[in-house]
Amino acid sequence: VAAVLLVALGAGMAHTLGVGGAGPAPTDRYAADRVAVRPFEVNGPSASLSFMREGMAEIFASVFTGEAAPRAEPEGAIDGRARRAPGAEARWTVTGSIMGDDRQVYLRAELTDAAGVRPARRTSVSGPADSIYALSRELAERLLVLHTGAPPEEAVLLARTSPPALRAYLAGREAHRRNRYEDADRHFNEALRFDSVFAQAAVGLVETHLAAPWLRGHAFEWALPLAFRLRHRLGPADRYLVTAVAGPHYPLASTQAEHFEAWEQAVIQAPERAAIWYQWGDALYHIGPFIGIADARERARGAFERTLQVDSSYLLPLIHLVELATEAGDVQGASAYLHRFTSEPHDTATAHYLRWRIALAADDGEGRRRALEAAGTDVGSLSAILRAAQFLGDGLDDARAIARIDRNSWSAPVERWRMLFDFHAFALNRGRATEARRIAQAMTDVAPTPHNTAHLLIRDAIHSGGDPEAAESAARKIAGAVDLTRPHDPERRPEQIADVCVVESWRAHGGRTDGLRRAVRWLRDPAMHPAEEDARPRQWCADYLEGILARDVERHLVPAALDRLRDLVAEGVGPPGVGPELLQLLLADLRVLDGDLEGALTALRLRQSITYSLAPRLRREGRLAAMIGDTAAARAAYAHYLAVRDDPEPRIRPEVDSVRAALDALGPP
Repeated sequence: VAAVLLVALGAGMAHTLGVGGAGPAPTDRYAADRVAVRPFEVNGPSASLSFMREGMAEIFASVFTGEAAPRAEPEGAIDGRARRAPGAEARWTVTGSIMGDDRQVYLRAELTDAAGVRPARRTSVSGPADSIYALSRELAERLLVLHTGAPPEEAVLLARTSPPALRAYLAGREAHRRNRYEDADRHFNEALRFDSVFAQAAVGLVETHLAAPWLRGHAFEWALPLAFRLRHRLGPADRYLVTAVAGPHYPLASTQAEHFEAWEQAVIQAPERAAIWYQWGDALYHIGPFIGIADARERARGAFERTLQVDSSYLLPLIHLVELATEAGDVQGASAYLHRFTSEPHDTATAHYLRWRIALAADDGEGRRRALEAAGTDVGSLSAILRAAQFLGDGLDDARAIARIDRNSWSAPVERWRMLFDFHAFALNRGRATEARRIAQAMTDVAPTPHNTAHLLIRDAIHSGGDPEAAESAARKIAGAVDLTRPHDPERRPEQIADVCVVESWRAHGGRTDGLRRAVRWLRDPAMHPAEEDARPRQWCADYLEGILARDVERHLVPAALDRLRDLVAEGVGPPGVGPELLQLLLADLRVLDGDLEGALTALRLRQSITYSLAPRLRREGRLAAMIGDTAAARAAYAHYLAVRDDPEPRIRPEVDSVRAALDALGPP
């Protein structure tokens, strides 16, 4: 019986043909990268279809392998290779049939696993006889997609594209699953070069840049609009994913809470999709605590475990599962997750951070040293170690070692921005305002927008012990571009709103509150903002500035301001230019004025997964905890503050001394 040997392309195709999939590994008797396509049975009254009996093998070869792979070989070559290399028997076999006449044809195919590990995959197509080549290619593509474990409806949708685009897409999916984001980005972009309206590839880029926002380029910015525009070409699961990422008001802004609810709906509507379970867990892990969900961490753990149940080869959940296990002191469980993470062939750079995290939990200094040394200058590992050490208040010697690395070690703009941002936050937390200012100024050349650095310098000085002179200089430059007597400039609308928000925050911080009312009127005046795209950000900024007015000038407005700001914090809103940190601080201040000290403490403890402004928060947490009589919490917050703010500049030392004195006054634990 004639057959054709197919050899798969690349890492993505290795998964397509079963390598690294769920279930036990096949026996050594079978070669997992080979597919034997047997002659199709031809049935029906017309003899004109008989030529397809052997021809299907060539069509399947072109779909499963492509031009860069070895050519398809006849049965004799397969037999000869098997004799020369025992154990080279093809693991996968395609069989099928063709029925029809000169007008209509029906094609069926089945792919079976000789090792008996994976169930058979079956699919069929039908259509006009004069389209038999296109139908045959679609049949092969559907079978290829089904073999990845995709549901039948997804196979139908993906088979609409070209074989090269499909192969690039599947390679991207596998790279993403294996935590190789650079490769995933490249493959999905390649798929879109082959097929510019390949909606699933656009979704793949969106997912990749969600998981790895530091990737070079701005693919997320154009891939999300493309995926949204082409959502009619997507299956239900992908449509729910796009809606959750874009937000229910897209292209208008949505709150974090609205994104969160959209992910929850996506899980309910598409429970078979591992990527959606992961993103739901990731939203719980990062956004849940920020918007006050008390059991967010435990629910995140459940979502990550569910992700692995749906697709045991999906590696991303294992990173957070290691972190959650070490937080709980479960070193053995964390080590088991790490073993799973490193047992599959993939880019293991993140494993350096995970090994460091486990060594820290196990009090293994030598293990920490080895992990840090192995990380080298890898951005992902170093950033994660730097942030984790500050959040945990432990392993800070390693954080300081990372901060001593030459900042010129990273030249790629996105990598450089990411490391400089983390170095900047660490310098502020240590109380080194001059160093933080120099780092912020170095970020100017790689900042996403020119105003990012100016806004950052102002926020630093308001809350994080930053350089007040640098903030004042930045505010003056920004204020020169703001004119509250005229409607906004359509070309600069988002920047103008952010400029107003941050400049008025800085002025109020210095006691200059005279411009607050005028700014609020400008923000709320529809005549000044003809376009509705900015309505929600304008509202957020106006509510925030009115909260400052209530705190600093008109105390009778505190209850109304509290109601509005509580809603904004619960929704996870960050006023433009200001961000969530200053909003949470303002809410805490208003709650103190309202006599709600416990509520103020809760507001301070709402944190995102970045370390910016950590030390000042800890100082205020300690003070509030002491005021309500929770000495254990106060002691922990003060000790954490002192561990992070270890080498302050002279201007910050009186603050550090006062915290040390407050800790001593609490007495021994």
